[in-house]
Amino acid sequence: MTKAYNGTAVPRHFVYVSKAGAVIVQLSGNRGQDLYTGKLVELSASTQGSPASDAELDRLKVAGRVDHYNSAYVWVIGLPEPHVYDPNRATSEQGRVRPRTYYVNTLLPAFQLEDVKHWLHQVQLSEICAAEIRSDLIAITGTDGALFSDFDRADEIRLHLLELAPQEFAAAVVAFANVEVRDSQLVHELRPSGKTSELEAIIASQTDTTQTEDKRLLLLVTSLEERKLIYNLCVELKATVQVAASAAEALNRLEDEQYDLLIMDMQLADMHGWEMLGKLREVEKLRHLPIILIADHAVPEDASLTRAVATVDVYLERPLSKARLRQNIWIALSGE
Repeated sequence: MTKAYNGTAVPRHFVYVSKAGAVIVQLSGNRGQDLYTGKLVELSASTQGSPASDAELDRLKVAGRVDHYNSAYVWVIGLPEPHVYDPNRATSEQGRVRPRTYYVNTLLPAFQLEDVKHWLHQVQLSEICAAEIRSDLIAITGTDGALFSDFDRADEIRLHLLELAPQEFAAAVVAFANVEVRDSQLVHELRPSGKTSELEAIIASQTDTTQTEDKRLLLLVTSLEERKLIYNLCVELKATVQVAASAAEALNRLEDEQYDLLIMDMQLADMHGWEMLGKLREVEKLRHLPIILIADHAVPEDASLTRAVATVDVYLERPLSKARLRQNIWIALSGE
């Protein structure tokens, strides 16, 4: 069973030592975060340096900024979300509004939650703040658990916490989230283009096959029950479905043949989903292949980073909704 590490898995080449000696994780083309101070920094040619060495990453582990690393990824603790999106941009490439909310990531472990709640009450902050667990760390949110809608408000809270208890909150950073939660599931879905409304897409996905007939789909899903479900959905859409028994087989098929969509598990028998996605994006012809990713117990950090770095089109958490899955397959295959 794959060990679950704290923090967010970031491709290792995104972590480097700047010419000034700071260890930076790149969040977007021109923004990064200093892993020691937690401050967001603007990147330029003058800040570029060398890849972070094992020794530097070991020091970050001692400092509590990194939980684990290997040759491909670094599990960074306290990384703002969703990592590679421009924080000044409120919409995606399709013009879809992405609500952005903020919280204070204290980097304090979950077992201190009750102590933090008691402290907030003592300093009379419980009327404006609440403490909760996010990704096994304590987060400070609004009183009802809602995240702050404004970055400056969240940063004001962070600075106030730091002033009242500098030792306890020295490592705190403002983090942000861009996720859609529906029916208690973490879901990132495709949306129809401007020429087709979402309602029209939902209706068409149940009946129309003119745009999906003879489209080719590769299925890489571990569960036999899910394979049957997805296979039958695609047959109903008159699409051609092929099943890969392993990640290695799927990669060979994708390189040798032409497919219109890949549906895959995050957890695979012979390769982790992250590694699979990385290999896919190394192949020129596969860089724009639509992908639907299915995961267990998804968390916002994983979903945001997966969509941003690996350009996954759809991110769904089990148990799967048949109607939602069919709609996303139809949109992906029809190009709507």
